[in-house]
Amino acid sequence: MKTKRIAFFTLILFFAIVIGYIVNVIFFSSSRDFAGLNGEVLLMQGDAAPEFPVVRYNPRTKKTFEIKDIYYYPQYNVNSKNNIIAIIDENNMQNIYELSSGDGSSYSRKRLIYSGRDVEHPKFVPGKDSISFIEDNKLFYYDIEIGGEPVFISNMSSEYYDWLDSDTVLYSMDAGEGNYNIMAYNIANRKAVIFKNNALAPALSINKKFLAYRLSNDSSVVILEQLNTVGPQKSIKVNAQGILPYKPSPDGKYLAGAVYNLSKTDVIIINVDTNKTRTIFPSMLPAVIDWKS
Repeated sequence: MKTKRIAFFTLILFFAIVIGYIVNVIFFSSSRDFAGLNGEVLLMQGDAAPEFPVVRYNPRTKKTFEIKDIYYYPQYNVNSKNNIIAIIDENNMQNIYELSSGDGSSYSRKRLIYSGRDVEHPKFVPGKDSISFIEDNKLFYYDIEIGGEPVFISNMSSEYYDWLDSDTVLYSMDAGEGNYNIMAYNIANRKAVIFKNNALAPALSINKKFLAYRLSNDSSVVILEQLNTVGPQKSIKVNAQGILPYKPSPDGKYLAGAVYNLSKTDVIIINVDTNKTRTIFPSMLPAVIDWKS
C-alpha cells in the first residue's frame, strides 16, 4: 500500500511538472516575445471611425488614450517627436497643422502650415522645415520657410509613401499586370529611380533605420531591412489575407500592422524574430499607424 501511495504521488508530481512546463512555455515565452516593447503607437481609425478617430497606445503598459479633437492622418513630427502633423477640416478646406502634445488625450495647435482640398497623408521631411502630402492623388513637397506653390513629385498609385532621408522620398508606382515598384525621388535633382522591384507600400521607422515594404505578389508578407548595414532581410508572414498599413518600431524588433481577412481587420504587433503576434485593437481598420520611441 505504501509503495502504491508513493507511486501515486510521484505520478501527480510528474503531471504537475509537465503542466507547469506547458504553462511556462505558453504564457511566459509569450511575455518574453514582447518584453522589449516601448514607445508610443499613434493610430487613426478608418472611414467608419467613431467620434474620436485618433488614439495613442502605449505598448508597454497597454494603455490607450482617445484624442478629444478630430484630426485626420496624424503622423509624428520626425524632427520633434512630441509634436504631430495632422489635417483639420475647416470651412470646406483641409488644413495641415503642426500640433504640440498636451495631456494624454489632447493636442494644441502650434501652427497652420498649408490649406488645400482633398489633402491627405501629410508628413514632415526629416532634417528640414518642409512637408509632403497627397492632394488629388498627387504627391507634393512644400517648403514651409519659402512658401509659395508646392512642388509636384508624382502621381500616386497608392497612398503609402515615406521619407528615406532629407532629400529622398519613397513611394509606390504601378508597373502593370498587378506589379508595383518602389520609386525613390530626389527632391534636389527632381529625378526618380527604381528603389525596389516588385515591392510596394514603403514604411520607415521614425529614426529612418528600418524599412518595411510589401511584395507585389504576396499581400501577407512584409520584408524588413535594416538600412546602411550589411545583413539579412527579415520576412514577416501573417496568418491572414494581407497586412496594411504597418510601421516598424524604432528598434526594428517589432512591426505594428493591420491584418485583414474578408470580413475582419485587427491591429497587431509582431515580433519580427519569432513571428509571434499580439492583438492590440481587435476589429479596427486604421488608415494610419505610426510609432515613436
